[in-house]
Amino acid sequence: MDVVSIVGLGGLGKTALARIVYNDERVRGGFEKRMWVCVSDEFEIKRLIVLIMESVTGSQFCQTNMDMMQVSLAEQLKEKRFLLVFDDVWNESEEKWDKLRTLLAVGGKGRKGSKILVTRRTGRVASLMGTVSPYRLSNLSLNDCWLVFERRAFAMGVERNLNLVEIGREIVKKCGGVPLAVKALGSLLRFKKTESGWLAIKDSELEDVLPNLQAHHNLKELKIQCYVGRGFPHRIMNLSLSNLARLTLKCCMFAKLPALGQLPQLESLNLTELPLIKQVGCDFYGSPNSFLVLKELKLNDMAELEEWCNAGEEQFLPCLHKLTLCDCPKLKELPSDFPSVTILIMNGDDKLLLLSLQNGVFQNFEEMAFKNVNSINFHEEGKMPEIQRACTASLNCLSAKSKAPLGGTYFHRSSGYVRMNQTIIKV
Repeated sequence: MDVVSIVGLGGLGKTALARIVYNDERVRGGFEKRMWVCVSDEFEIKRLIVLIMESVTGSQFCQTNMDMMQVSLAEQLKEKRFLLVFDDVWNESEEKWDKLRTLLAVGGKGRKGSKILVTRRTGRVASLMGTVSPYRLSNLSLNDCWLVFERRAFAMGVERNLNLVEIGREIVKKCGGVPLAVKALGSLLRFKKTESGWLAIKDSELEDVLPNLQAHHNLKELKIQCYVGRGFPHRIMNLSLSNLARLTLKCCMFAKLPALGQLPQLESLNLTELPLIKQVGCDFYGSPNSFLVLKELKLNDMAELEEWCNAGEEQFLPCLHKLTLCDCPKLKELPSDFPSVTILIMNGDDKLLLLSLQNGVFQNFEEMAFKNVNSINFHEEGKMPEIQRACTASLNCLSAKSKAPLGGTYFHRSSGYVRMNQTIIKV
């Protein structure tokens, strides 16, 4: 069974290249089974078997007995020619890899031609796992980087500010030929029209400073802004931040959130303008018992955020009091329950707000503020919480069943408390 590795720095496009191969029509036709597993830094055999089984079957795999797991894996793969992608492998343990490879090589007729494709940042694991020479991705040239950047940063058909062009070329040089950084910064700067906004990115030296930061053990508040590194600096999470109470991440280029849920004293978290973050998932929590004292959470201007998962079976964000969601246009669903939220602030997504309210996601909140929400229509009885006060910037129409507990609700505008412009009670 051949093992092929794609090696390169973070952000060069290893995963993108692997995805192109995985989805190629010729590849689809050449393998009976295809599986994609995101490995990251947790190379645990049971976990990987679960992920492989869920990928190949398309359904949840709940088996926990190792012997039965191996039997199930063998049944799925025997006499099948398969392609298995291990994306973002960090493990450097030869023993663990040999054990997994043994499980995959279960034998059987018709297995010849199966392949494993691995993406990895360093060559050591590629040499450890690979049976053929790895494919090493190179950095883009400065000219190619500029072409990518200008397509993102400058709108088509709009006359360019020559000063911004000059600043942009300096910013591109800082990206070190990494296309992910170039695309992310170009996308971010597309909405910044002033030279000062561009200069703030150009003059940032956090790329060099942040990974070597030494924090005081009593640090209470930390703000990381305009960090252009391709991955969140692991050294930050390894610092003694046991007393950190307030954290802000703004205009940063990392593609995955670290395990912030394991900061034991974190009470306030602000995530703003993180253009590469697509998911708030398990890595964000670190374990089911996470964010035990978090009181305020803000997700702001998260243009690519598509999915927000809860932490598991344990109580979700048990102490969260105030939740702010602004300008997350691709986020269509919230986690199932926010047991302690009493203040809700939302900007601009009628459907997300309505779905959350109707599904009982917020059962205890008393105050809410809307901006750029045009209308809300409630069609089910008994699911709308009893709101004591609502502040609206543009809510013009409220439609509800007669039994919805809205009768005593006042909606606050810029001065004083006023009733809704239009309230339609459907009997």
